[in-house]
Amino acid sequence: NLLLEKGAGTAKGHASINPSSRALAIELTGANFALANIKILTPSGKNSKAIKFNGQIGFELRGAGTLENANLQATWDCRNISLAGASVGDLEGQVNWRGREIHFKGESKGAAGEVSFSGTTRTEGDWPIELSGTYTNLRVEPWLHLVLGKKLEARVTASGAVTVTGPMKDASRIEVRTQSQNLEVKLPSLTWKNEQPVDFHYANRKLTANRFRVSGPSTDLEVEGSIQLGPSPSLSLTAQGRTDATILSILDSGLQASGRSEVKLRVSGSPEHPLLYGTLNVHDTSLSYADFPFRLTGLAGEVALDGDRATFRSLRGTSGGGAVVLSGFVTFADSPRFNLQAALAQVRIRYPIDLTSVLDGNLKLT
Repeated sequence: NLLLEKGAGTAKGHASINPSSRALAIELTGANFALANIKILTPSGKNSKAIKFNGQIGFELRGAGTLENANLQATWDCRNISLAGASVGDLEGQVNWRGREIHFKGESKGAAGEVSFSGTTRTEGDWPIELSGTYTNLRVEPWLHLVLGKKLEARVTASGAVTVTGPMKDASRIEVRTQSQNLEVKLPSLTWKNEQPVDFHYANRKLTANRFRVSGPSTDLEVEGSIQLGPSPSLSLTAQGRTDATILSILDSGLQASGRSEVKLRVSGSPEHPLLYGTLNVHDTSLSYADFPFRLTGLAGEVALDGDRATFRSLRGTSGGGAVVLSGFVTFADSPRFNLQAALAQVRIRYPIDLTSVLDGNLKLT
């Protein structure tokens, strides 16, 4: 008889192996094992404490045969799964091991969408695997958090199909291909959707997205690029087209903007420290920043992006009935800073409180 315990998890049953005939028989039932205690599911790296699986798993395993010709059946049931604090749902599935072939299938349902998959692998050579599946309204950002080690300030959902091939004994050679029929990215005040299916390919620790178009309010963008994963992840992304000026809030969450802009953007660096290069040409844009007493309207001009710096090149607009010309720069590194100059002509502001001030001259903000 067997009795295995790990935390609140227990597994009971019996197993036997005949060394001379190599015959085996097993019947085992387990419940309440914590996913957080399963080492293969624990990410490594400096952010691993904040990114982990939680939930409970139970299983049943039974069968007989020989070590060379096993006949085993198993079912598993994972409940209340969460990843990096985000609820994923429940996952259940089954495995049938007959001779040199293993057939498996499973499905997941919950707040993070629905997933179903099935596949086979052979217990010879490098254990080649072939898996196919579908996903519907899948919440992607918890998985990006796991892969990139950085929380994504957006809600990303996708629906489509996926295939996985390669040798199970060498995970570095596993390939994943997926086509998302529906892809949606929701920022706090902006939503983007794809206009045609989006193809993704993962191989050699590199995730690549073929060129695709996304649309939304005042938005029509072409996007493509790749993310090199591993101990030192890196980005190589491009985006070009027109978009809502709300995209400026990506540079600094304190920026509130509306209007339209034309963007030509290249992203490099790492997920933790992205570097942005290119230009934003803004048109008829309204802009405010945190509790700053100015609100700019009818703003037009160019914002140049150079790594971790955004430079405002003679942005012209109005504020309080007067004219404003804005220049200078802001940085969006770990310690953001700014150096801005505003040329003001007959600008009226409510400052101090209950008073109206009329400003002429140059204002410097650092």
